Amino acid sequence: MIRAFLNQRTLLEWGVLTFAFSLPLTIAVAEPLVFLLILGAGIQGMQSRGEGPRMRWHPFLWPVAAFVLIAGATALWSVRPELSLSRMHRLLIPGMIFIVAAIYGRGAASPFRVMEPAVFFLAGCTLLSLHDIVHIPRAALAGASLESQGNMRDPQMYLVSMAVLLALLPVPRLRLWRPLIAAALALQGLGMILHFKRGVWLAFLLVSVCHGGISRRWKPLLAVAILAAASLLYPAVRTRVTALPSLWADEAGGRYALWTDVAPALLPRYPQGMGWCAVNHDDLSAHTGYVQAKLNHLHNNILQVALETGWLGLAAWGCWMGVALGVMVRNVRQIRDPVPGALALGILCAFIGLLVNGMVEYNFGDTELLMLFCFLMGIAQAQGVRVPP
Repeated sequence: MIRAFLNQRTLLEWGVLTFAFSLPLTIAVAEPLVFLLILGAGIQGMQSRGEGPRMRWHPFLWPVAAFVLIAGATALWSVRPELSLSRMHRLLIPGMIFIVAAIYGRGAASPFRVMEPAVFFLAGCTLLSLHDIVHIPRAALAGASLESQGNMRDPQMYLVSMAVLLALLPVPRLRLWRPLIAAALALQGLGMILHFKRGVWLAFLLVSVCHGGISRRWKPLLAVAILAAASLLYPAVRTRVTALPSLWADEAGGRYALWTDVAPALLPRYPQGMGWCAVNHDDLSAHTGYVQAKLNHLHNNILQVALETGWLGLAAWGCWMGVALGVMVRNVRQIRDPVPGALALGILCAFIGLLVNGMVEYNFGDTELLMLFCFLMGIAQAQGVRVPP
């Protein structure tokens, strides 16, 4: 069986699987793979006749193209064109949507084949959690602050992975895999807690509520609620939760100052956008008393996309995200097979979680998380109804 699995995968498929596994682990592998896969898919597309017209039916084509063109055009009037031009390669990353959809889409493969990149991603997140639950406490024991060991990227990887695992856990066909799924959930949940990112914690609670409401299975939500309550017994978690009101203090120089002082000052001034990835710390600190050191974004996807690409870019981005949600909701409604259906539910809840966390973090602007956004959209489209030839 293993030999058959190895022999039946094309080079592009192996590239996608390696990308999925490495995405939570290292950008040094995942990002180059994106560009190699785009190059490989382009070469294969030129060698295949009759594939071009089908792209017109791809729901992501026009909103992605509109956003990429607008974001790219901002280099012409960017306040720092050298910064904008140096980040233009990020606008190639949405190509992963089309590659994943083409390789694993209905008609091209069994509906179960799209589980493969999802499982490789889940495995990568589980391996990451094993690293975190050893490395973070060890650093704390060596004298480092426990709360300072985390980052904003890894817990969002866990957010997505746990949303999918939560959807797969109750599927009867996967009962033999339940101990493994439950173990992965527990490890990743601990990893998420150790990063001490309150936005991700709250986003995952909302993901759990969405999962329960859509699937009408409340036992997993009850388990999450019990674990969340139990985590409050840990003093560091309690401290982070009780410190939430401090975020709204002007002297913190965080989100409150950005949203109430900086954004209202800059957005009307740059309706065309300041330029893709062109904003720096000085732009923000000039409009409020204090901004956290080195901060160069507004901690909000909507505000930052508008600031970089203008109102037109924000409209294209909003259409793009709306199309993604539409595809994912359609999949949840239309896919009847329990396993692919659970994956569709997990992808929808995970995407909602990323968007919710994007209200307090500029996660769309992080390269790893942008790749994660596009990976989820590619899987969602691969699960979708096959387009006409």
